[in-house]
Amino acid sequence: MSEKLLYEQGDHVVTITFNMPETRNALTDMDLCAAIVDAMHRINTDQSVRCAIVTGAGKAFSSGGNLKHMQEKTSIFGGDAVDAKDGYRNGIQRVAKAMWECEVPLIAAAYQGACYQTKDHEEAVASLLEKREAEFTGR
Repeated sequence: MSEKLLYEQGDHVVTITFNMPETRNALTDMDLCAAIVDAMHRINTDQSVRCAIVTGAGKAFSSGGNLKHMQEKTSIFGGDAVDAKDGYRNGIQRVAKAMWECEVPLIAAAYQGACYQTKDHEEAVASLLEKREAEFTGR
């Protein structure tokens, strides 16, 4: 994986971390977008993975788009309108599609939101998975 994205697996849980705190993990970096898509593919092809957690390094989960890239018309916003459309399609839209197609539960461990990251998140996820398994199997 790219250093812009950290991929860690503990037992059946994968944690991917957007690792660009200097841009508040903006999703307009093509390398980060490609790494996220690759990570989702890796998760989908690894039968041992039962759940994935997505989080961000630094103070923000993700700022969304990098305003500097937008203003300077660089990265996925570079070139004319057609180039920007293609950059957007080949960048952030691929990320959304890959996450939508993730075949395991995908949890966003965001800051100041509905979900918070904890040091023992794997235990919390394991507990959640046990509860869901019990609901589905009746055990």
